[in-house]
Amino acid sequence: LLLVQNKMYRILYVIILCQFAVWGFYYVTFGPFLQALYHLDAAEFGTLSALIEGFANSIAILSLYFFKTERVILSGAMIQVVTLLALTLITNCGAFSLLLSAQYQIVMYVQVFLFFVGNEAVIVGVMIF
Repeated sequence: LLLVQNKMYRILYVIILCQFAVWGFYYVTFGPFLQALYHLDAAEFGTLSALIEGFANSIAILSLYFFKTERVILSGAMIQVVTLLALTLITNCGAFSLLLSAQYQIVMYVQVFLFFVGNEAVIVGVMIF
């Protein structure tokens, strides 16, 4: 990373590394948490994750096609920050712990969906940019 002389490429590399770290967050820590919380077996969790991530990726890529890349990257980053803050509040703040109950599963899945929309918008947008 330090050997790259072009400042723009250094920034892009750092952004991509951060995005892959955030993407790994879901599959390594938060995904298994959801799987245990809602008593999902591996097949159910895999199917839900694949559908959520697939639809989110499609929306992010279509938005990159129809809108300016810079705006989509910025919007994706803001969406990611907001969803990570919301997930942190829901999982760690007693006032929001009601949203973890089984009847509000959709709230968690929408948060994960938005997280992946933001993640894909940033990663693919940076690659296009």
